[in-house]
Amino acid sequence: MKGKEHDAHFKNAFQINGPYLSSIINPEDEFGEIGPTEIISNKYNNYRADYTYFTKDKEYIINIEFQTNLPNSEDYFRFYIYASNLHINYKKKVKTIILCTENIKNETYVYNFGKGDYEFILKSLKNYNGDKKLKIIKKKVINNKEINNKDLAILLLIPYMNSVNIAETLFEKVCQITNNIKTDSLNKNILKASQITLLEKFIKHKSKQKEIMEIITMNSELLNEFIEEKYAEKIEETRQKAIKKGIKEGIEQGIEQGIEQGIEQGIEQGEEKIIKKLLKQGIPTETIQKATGKTLEQIEKLK
Repeated sequence: MKGKEHDAHFKNAFQINGPYLSSIINPEDEFGEIGPTEIISNKYNNYRADYTYFTKDKEYIINIEFQTNLPNSEDYFRFYIYASNLHINYKKKVKTIILCTENIKNETYVYNFGKGDYEFILKSLKNYNGDKKLKIIKKKVINNKEINNKDLAILLLIPYMNSVNIAETLFEKVCQITNNIKTDSLNKNILKASQITLLEKFIKHKSKQKEIMEIITMNSELLNEFIEEKYAEKIEETRQKAIKKGIKEGIEQGIEQGIEQGIEQGIEQGEEKIIKKLLKQGIPTETIQKATGKTLEQIEKLK
């Protein structure tokens, strides 16, 4: 799976409830307000951080960067550039936390760039008990208690956490519990869309992927409707191409590729369709903006 898809998955989790996740990842510094991710260096170079926030005492800007693998020297240098420009622009101290999925201890790394040392705090999701967190949420679902944005944000990250189960089993359990959540909210659909992007990472066999796909899309009218539209479009397109080529076995293969491409395109555009439906239902633009992380301008264009 491409790194950008992992980044999108982590960003979705923090988008749903960044303050809560920040309190878990970085309990040392109390959350103040969300900070900038577009970092202006000069008129030629801008940088984009993954997630930032100001501490409540406004002494620090916390910059959280998402990594699936251990950072290399290029990553460290990139994070150093982010921190330097945040410091220059906002005249605040900057603390960089790198959140990764490698099975390592939480440590502080010091990196030298020739102009002094810079500290990076490296934290792994493997140091959190995914089974315990999943059990708490499952109990709430069974007892018909409200599933809030804290729970949805945690569900996004649980597949990367430590578990007695193999990764495939843990991911499947998360999908099943998500499916049993009764509300069909925007954030639940963001969670389900992210789960689709993770299918190939956690589920290796095609037949199992289709089974889990059915679980993910079940009980989600908005997500289902859009993906079905994309399926139909891509399946027919690839089927016609295969027929024109006169390749019998290509038809079956083309249909399968069409489904995969349909899923990919559906996820990329699915959130926009959901936003459009919410706008039609009269949901305030500001509410949608807070839930999705989209700018007001982006949302206005979808009206």
